[in-house]
Amino acid sequence: RKKNAVPYALLGQDAARRQIVNYYRGSGCITLKSMMVRTLGSYMRERGSDPWTVLPVTYILYPRKPPSAEPAQGLSAIAAAREAAKRKKLEAEDERESMLEHHREAAAGGNTVSWILKSSAGGKGEGISISRDASELIASVDACDKETAWVVSRYLERPMLFSGRKFDLRCWVLLDCDYAVHLFEEGVLRTSSSFQYDDKDLGNKLQHLTNHCVQATAAEFGSHEEGNEVSFAQMEEYMQRECDGKTFHADILPQLKSICCLALEAGRGKMEVTDGSNLRQFQLFGFDFMIDHEFKVWLIEINGNPASRESLLPDMARGIVDTAITPHFARGGEVGGGGKGGPGPGGSPKFVRISE
Repeated sequence: RKKNAVPYALLGQDAARRQIVNYYRGSGCITLKSMMVRTLGSYMRERGSDPWTVLPVTYILYPRKPPSAEPAQGLSAIAAAREAAKRKKLEAEDERESMLEHHREAAAGGNTVSWILKSSAGGKGEGISISRDASELIASVDACDKETAWVVSRYLERPMLFSGRKFDLRCWVLLDCDYAVHLFEEGVLRTSSSFQYDDKDLGNKLQHLTNHCVQATAAEFGSHEEGNEVSFAQMEEYMQRECDGKTFHADILPQLKSICCLALEAGRGKMEVTDGSNLRQFQLFGFDFMIDHEFKVWLIEINGNPASRESLLPDMARGIVDTAITPHFARGGEVGGGGKGGPGPGGSPKFVRISE
């Protein structure tokens, strides 16, 4: 069993006990970057939709090593054959040729394409590269020792800016044991410490990567906003003042809700739903988005174990209990109220159901 994995074999065995676990089995189908691309992509294509209207154009790459004439030392013939079959499978799934063709076609049309490369299982801004040289990024994947998947996406070179600085947007989404989707009413914009965004200077990570782990290394971190974070309410005020009639609640929030529901519905068939069992599941996800210069929202990634703004933790914890836990153990009558709409205690934010 993997370290820190949920011991599902030990849960739900006692019919007299009602149990609930804060993790949906199989949720890696949307929280691992490569799996999210595949899950959402296949779901949308099966329904006649283009996934690149929700995700930036993305390709999945695997490290490709030159074939060795000798089997690895200590490997039996059977183990060596299995290793060769695994490598062949990964090479078949590798999409570098499609990426290079996309790059060539864009160049032939006079368009310059920038790419952002991330490890599928990476986090905290580690191992991210941005480049206009597709071959350079592929070479960096091939230089990787681990046989892990990488995702390379078209970089949004013209993002919406907040006071001249780049940002991404984090919202928290709770999936309850009935597979209903609830959005926490407050989210945050995570801003860059660098005041002048320059799409020509791809080497300056402080301009382009708004992850806190990257931005916290800047001397200017926290100088523009506390913790480099902007609330949804502050974003609404900014857009009303700066965006020619566009507002956060009318033009951005509906897109966020739609994409959150779409992504979780895409994963439904791959995530184990224990409907009818005495063991139920729920999970909190962190959805990360970008907004482009035309106010279109793009899904970047989904986190299965998301960090939270410290000031929001008490309300978020209360909302999780009210929405996902208390109703499961209640006996008769209406309980909780975490997804009923309206403010929480004292007007504090809460989870509101957004799925049908």
